[in-house]
Amino acid sequence: MVMHGNIVKFISKCHVAALNMRDGACTWSFCCFYVFNPYDPTLVFLSDEDTRHVKLMLQNPCVSGTISQQTRSVLRIRGIQFKGVAGMTDSELLREEYNKRFPFACVVKTGLWVVRLDLVKFTSNIIKFGEKLYWERVG
Repeated sequence: MVMHGNIVKFISKCHVAALNMRDGACTWSFCCFYVFNPYDPTLVFLSDEDTRHVKLMLQNPCVSGTISQQTRSVLRIRGIQFKGVAGMTDSELLREEYNKRFPFACVVKTGLWVVRLDLVKFTSNIIKFGEKLYWERVG
C-alpha cells in the first residue's frame, strides 16, 4: 500500500521524533532529529552506541514513536504514531541526506540508524476533526 500523500508531507515537514523502546517491563524514550526517506518509509537518525536507547534497540529492535507539532488549538492538532524496527546502517547516501538537512551532523562521529516504519497512524484535525489515516507495510 502506498503511503498517503498527507502522511508523507507531514513526516517530511517535521524533524523531531520521540522513539520508545523496551527496558525490561518498562519503556525508555528519547527524542532525535530525523530525515524521512519516503521511498522505503524509514526515519534516519544519528546516535552513539553507548547510549541507553541504542543498547536497548540492539537488544530489541522493535520500537514505537510519535511525531507531532506543538499547538494550543485542538482544531490544529496533527501527529503521527508509528511502530517499526530499528537498526544501524552504513549507507553513505542516507548519511549525505542527513548531513544536508542537519549540517551540524558533518562533525558528529556517531552511528547512523534507521527505523523501518511498519505501521503509521496520522491524526489530523486540520483535514477534518478526528481524521485518521493509516498506512501499513505489506510484506
